[in-house]
Amino acid sequence: SVHYMIDWNEGMFTLWGCSLFMMPSLSFVYLIKTLEERSLDWTHTLLYHLARVQSRESVLFQLQKMGFKKDITLLKSILEHSDITGFGSVKLVHADFEKKMLSVEQYFNPYSYYTNQLFGKSSAAADYYVCGLLAGASQGFFGVEMEDVEEKCIAKGDECCSHKSQKKGKTSRYPIDSQLLKLIEEKITVQNFIL
Repeated sequence: SVHYMIDWNEGMFTLWGCSLFMMPSLSFVYLIKTLEERSLDWTHTLLYHLARVQSRESVLFQLQKMGFKKDITLLKSILEHSDITGFGSVKLVHADFEKKMLSVEQYFNPYSYYTNQLFGKSSAAADYYVCGLLAGASQGFFGVEMEDVEEKCIAKGDECCSHKSQKKGKTSRYPIDSQLLKLIEEKITVQNFIL
């Protein structure tokens, strides 16, 4: 069985020592859509890298501070975190430890679902935040820089969101200014996971 370190203390909900802020899915969709109207690429890149660094550090915390063993059980438990944080169930479809590659499916993703319901079918995959979460989790797990691509998306009208994470190539699908990335890396690492 999987054990989560969840604590509710003095009005703060924490998971693995990181406080969580709950935002209704509809509010999240409107926030992202408003940001996209101002700068589509910047919004996608920012969401991707915030989530990537956060989930990478979470996995490293479990491995280094809690002594978890790097195996298929840990990998499945990492994916189960999305259930309890409101991002829907993530099913591991394929894991190749040698090639450092993951394929997952998500049959209910609140962001993609409400994007489709409120704004109609999207012409492209919509959830850059989940892409970042999966890239960071797989990076923390495999120990190499990873990148995630959403191949199918509920927002596009697909049955599920389908993701593939693999080792990052020479060029990134999510280029980011080095100063902004440095700021994200410093703030998230210091604030959330260093005990």
